[in-house]
Amino acid sequence: MEHNSDILIMGSGLAGLGYALKVAEFARVNLITKRGLTETSTSKAQGGIAAVLGPDDRFEYHIQDTLTTGEGLSHPDIVELVVRQGPARIRELIDLGAHFDMRTVSKIFSMSLIIADAGKIVGKILPLILL
Repeated sequence: MEHNSDILIMGSGLAGLGYALKVAEFARVNLITKRGLTETSTSKAQGGIAAVLGPDDRFEYHIQDTLTTGEGLSHPDIVELVVRQGPARIRELIDLGAHFDMRTVSKIFSMSLIIADAGKIVGKILPLILL
């Protein structure tokens, strides 16, 4: 069996599916996975997504908290990039049909995090939305 594509994506987790959606607008895409499309590390994620969503929240808080919990293993430039893109990525997921319960749920380190929580099953729901 032959499959032709312009882009081959390996992995059907959130990153792979999100990238596939973006590039499918201008290219033929094949996506391969070692198991089923929904059997990914993403599907095992629970809890929620933390992002700068509230008026009293600050990117700097999330950046510092992420670097602190990373205990020196996190690359500061990548942490800043990911944190600053958080609100836009959540808006994209909402546009694709994700439903979140926006609320402050815990005090972690320097501030109260606003969590985008899809019933503590974020990892199972988001890949299905992207499929």
